[in-house]
Amino acid sequence: MGRRHPLFRPGASRAELAAYTDWACAVVTRLEEAIAALHGRGVVFGDLQPGNVLVRPDGSVCLVDFETSFGMDENFTPALGTAGFTAPWARTGPAVDAYALDCMRLAVFCPLTELLRFDPRKHEQLIRHVEDRFPLPPGYGERLRAGLAPPPDPAPPPAPTWPGAAAGPTGTWDEVLGSLCDAVVRSATPERADRLFPGDVRQFDGQGAALAYGAAGVLHALHRTGHGGGARFEGYVDWLARAAERADWPRPGLYDGLAGVAYVLDELGRPQQARAALARLAAFDLRGCGAGLFGGLAGIGLAFAHFGDLRAAARLAERLARGLCEDVLAPVPAAGLMRGWSGPALLFSRLFAETGEDRWLRWAEAALARDLAHCGVSPGRHVHVRAGRRRLTTLGGGGAGVAIALHEYLRHREDPHFAGLRDRIRAGLGAELLLSSGLFEGHAGLLYALVHLGGPADAREAQLRGLGLHAVRFQGRLAFPMDGLLRLSMDLATGTAGVLLAVHAALRGTTAGASLPLLRTG
Repeated sequence: MGRRHPLFRPGASRAELAAYTDWACAVVTRLEEAIAALHGRGVVFGDLQPGNVLVRPDGSVCLVDFETSFGMDENFTPALGTAGFTAPWARTGPAVDAYALDCMRLAVFCPLTELLRFDPRKHEQLIRHVEDRFPLPPGYGERLRAGLAPPPDPAPPPAPTWPGAAAGPTGTWDEVLGSLCDAVVRSATPERADRLFPGDVRQFDGQGAALAYGAAGVLHALHRTGHGGGARFEGYVDWLARAAERADWPRPGLYDGLAGVAYVLDELGRPQQARAALARLAAFDLRGCGAGLFGGLAGIGLAFAHFGDLRAAARLAERLARGLCEDVLAPVPAAGLMRGWSGPALLFSRLFAETGEDRWLRWAEAALARDLAHCGVSPGRHVHVRAGRRRLTTLGGGGAGVAIALHEYLRHREDPHFAGLRDRIRAGLGAELLLSSGLFEGHAGLLYALVHLGGPADAREAQLRGLGLHAVRFQGRLAFPMDGLLRLSMDLATGTAGVLLAVHAALRGTTAGASLPLLRTG
């Protein structure tokens, strides 16, 4: 599915959609035959999902992993199952496989069935999306509706509908932004010391207050989108300040530690507490620190520059410059904005903007060249980051983040080669379907990058539609799941706060009012 699905890439043609439909329907037919043959032998498979189906080179299918299978005459309810392919009302006998098979019929076209765990009526929107985009056989959608419909029960609490994502009345974008903000606020747990808002599990690895997965990122998004202020919000800021003070072994980085917390405290009107966090940061031994923007020297240097300490920022930048040619740093594990050399390129560009010293732009050019060496060209002539056989377009580790670093360099110096690469990356950010909605690895990040880079309106609309597929209900409001769709998340990197920031930027037409920390260099 990953290699063939046309909506994972921008600009899918009718012919590509039709060819994929033929392939997917053929696979589904063979799956139906396989399950029927298994049932004919008195066996329920028990865990039908894409990871347990192999497609052979000749197109035939093979079921693997039979540890959850059981006899049809057994009085047995499987304790295990795959989220998005099981339902509480279909957990006995052949009904287990029948429901999973309908999920497979949907997943081959829209692999987001895990969202059904948050809202069992989500299947309606996903089916409509499939019907709109693919030339399905007659009755395909109606069969899915009949097979995936939950038992009748009271209607769920009302929530705004994502504009353009469903038939019938839709919510306005102002209602959507307010709904996202309300979802975040309703999830807050200021009585807890380990985290303020639910998010990625990495917040429990000493990052409960940080920008990416913790409280600082959520408060930054609320503030930048005009949803900060008031006594309750000030209580959240108090929580963040206390968290920065009590951390015994804090991380130093911009997105995972003290540098980001100091930045957010400063923007939220707590300069003294921000300076106290920065003072703790100045005492760190950073010799073993990596290079990147997320948790390395580049992000820490940008934080020092934000507070006006250009000497400290320049010292870190000089270490990064030596690392480009002398390998005095820990190896840079990946390309991209957050953990590759694009982050140091941002710091170099910022220092040029502050000092006018030409050496910083030379180092920015060299750093960008390091990341561009990890890039490849797709059949559509779009540029992306290569990661084995994968083509990464995302903001955190893919082409979108590299393009932002190129764009910031180009604010200060004309370079036709870099400008052409930036534009070819930007042209490839229109994929309609991603497996994540998040800012770092999903639709929100591509939307944010398109706004930052001045991308075309049709590509922005594709990302807004993609986000609508991921939106689910939370206490009568709209929220978003984390990467992997395992649980709802309110954080900046993977969840609802990041979507709020990106959608606000898109609706206002600029990232100036809703910017990620320290991405702009001039």
